[in-house]
Amino acid sequence: MTTVMLVDDSATMLMSLKAILTKAGYAVETAGHGKEAWNGRTSPRSWRPSRT
Repeated sequence: MTTVMLVDDSATMLMSLKAILTKAGYAVETAGHGKEAWNGRTSPRSWRPSRT
């Protein structure tokens, strides 16, 4: 399964895009801003994306 990370400061946008991508068969990680993406629980260092 392909994994993608979505980063956006809009919770509504994150939820919408996550729903669309999940329905399309992707595993989705989300972050509310760049710092969370790099340092938070969804850190790219803690998982390996399928594509960058």
